[in-house]
Amino acid sequence: EKLGQINPWCNLDARAVMFTGDKAAELLAADPATGKAKPDYVVDAIDDLTTKTELLKYCAVHDIPVVMAGGAGAKADFTRLCLGNINDAARDPLATKM
Repeated sequence: EKLGQINPWCNLDARAVMFTGDKAAELLAADPATGKAKPDYVVDAIDDLTTKTELLKYCAVHDIPVVMAGGAGAKADFTRLCLGNINDAARDPLATKM
Protein backbone atom coordinates (compact mmCIF):
# COMPACT_ATOMS: atom_id res chain seq x y z
CA GLU A 1 0.00 0.00 0.00
CA LYS A 2 2.77 2.44 0.97
CA LEU A 3 4.80 1.60 -2.12
CA GLY A 4 1.74 2.34 -4.28
CA GLN A 5 1.52 5.78 -2.69
CA ILE A 6 5.19 6.43 -3.44
CA ASN A 7 5.05 5.04 -6.97
CA PRO A 8 1.54 4.52 -8.37
CA TRP A 9 2.98 2.85 -11.51
CA CYS A 10 4.46 0.03 -9.45
CA ASN A 11 2.63 -3.28 -9.70
CA LEU A 12 3.45 -5.06 -6.45
CA ASP A 13 2.72 -8.76 -5.94
CA ALA A 14 3.16 -9.21 -2.17
CA ARG A 15 2.38 -12.63 -0.74
CA ALA A 16 2.32 -14.01 2.78
CA VAL A 17 3.96 -17.27 1.75
CA MET A 18 7.08 -18.95 3.09
CA PHE A 19 9.56 -19.18 0.21
CA THR A 20 11.23 -22.52 -0.47
CA GLY A 21 13.21 -23.71 -3.46
CA ASP A 22 10.35 -26.08 -4.28
CA LYS A 23 7.93 -23.15 -4.56
CA ALA A 24 10.25 -20.90 -6.58
CA ALA A 25 8.74 -21.60 -10.00
CA GLU A 26 5.20 -21.34 -8.65
CA LEU A 27 5.94 -17.95 -7.10
CA LEU A 28 8.30 -16.42 -9.67
CA ALA A 29 7.99 -18.05 -13.10
CA ALA A 30 6.16 -16.50 -16.01
CA ASP A 31 2.96 -18.25 -17.05
CA PRO A 32 1.97 -17.47 -20.66
CA ALA A 33 -1.35 -19.28 -20.17
CA THR A 34 -2.50 -16.73 -17.60
CA GLY A 35 -0.50 -13.77 -18.92
CA LYS A 36 1.59 -13.62 -15.74
CA ALA A 37 5.07 -12.25 -16.46
CA LYS A 38 8.18 -13.02 -14.46
CA PRO A 39 8.97 -10.27 -11.94
CA ASP A 40 10.99 -7.24 -12.99
CA TYR A 41 12.66 -7.39 -9.54
CA VAL A 42 12.49 -9.51 -6.41
CA VAL A 43 12.88 -7.84 -3.01
CA ASP A 44 14.56 -10.25 -0.61
CA ALA A 45 14.55 -9.85 3.18
CA ILE A 46 15.09 -13.54 4.03
CA ASP A 47 17.40 -14.10 7.00
CA ASP A 48 17.92 -17.85 6.63
CA LEU A 49 21.08 -18.71 4.68
CA THR A 50 19.72 -21.81 2.91
CA THR A 51 16.44 -20.18 1.89
CA LYS A 52 18.14 -16.95 0.77
CA THR A 53 20.59 -18.99 -1.32
CA GLU A 54 17.73 -20.91 -2.99
CA LEU A 55 15.98 -17.65 -3.90
CA LEU A 56 19.13 -15.99 -5.24
CA LYS A 57 20.05 -19.10 -7.24
CA TYR A 58 16.62 -19.28 -8.87
CA CYS A 59 16.70 -15.59 -9.70
CA ALA A 60 20.23 -15.79 -11.13
CA VAL A 61 19.36 -18.76 -13.36
CA HIS A 62 16.18 -17.03 -14.58
CA ASP A 63 17.74 -13.58 -14.99
CA ILE A 64 15.58 -11.85 -12.37
CA PRO A 65 17.31 -8.94 -10.61
CA VAL A 66 17.17 -9.01 -6.80
CA VAL A 67 17.21 -6.21 -4.25
CA MET A 68 18.59 -7.97 -1.20
CA ALA A 69 18.61 -7.00 2.44
CA GLY A 70 21.67 -8.32 4.20
CA GLY A 71 22.09 -9.56 7.73
CA ALA A 72 23.09 -6.43 9.60
CA GLY A 73 20.09 -6.80 11.90
CA ALA A 74 19.97 -3.14 13.00
CA LYS A 75 23.65 -3.32 13.94
CA ALA A 76 24.81 -1.02 11.17
CA ASP A 77 24.31 2.56 10.08
CA PHE A 78 21.51 2.41 7.50
CA THR A 79 22.65 5.75 6.04
CA ARG A 80 25.69 3.89 4.67
CA LEU A 81 23.51 1.73 2.43
CA CYS A 82 25.20 0.89 -0.84
CA LEU A 83 24.24 -0.91 -4.01
CA GLY A 84 26.49 -3.52 -5.49
CA ASN A 85 27.13 -7.12 -6.32
CA ILE A 86 26.91 -9.66 -3.50
CA ASN A 87 30.50 -10.64 -4.32
CA ASP A 88 31.57 -7.24 -2.98
CA ALA A 89 29.84 -7.68 0.40
CA ALA A 90 31.96 -6.96 3.46
CA ARG A 91 31.13 -6.83 7.16
CA ASP A 92 27.82 -8.62 6.61
CA PRO A 93 27.96 -12.11 8.12
CA LEU A 94 25.03 -13.41 6.07
CA ALA A 95 26.12 -12.02 2.69
CA THR A 96 29.75 -13.05 3.05
CA LYS A 97 28.69 -16.70 3.52
CA MET A 98 27.00 -16.68 0.15
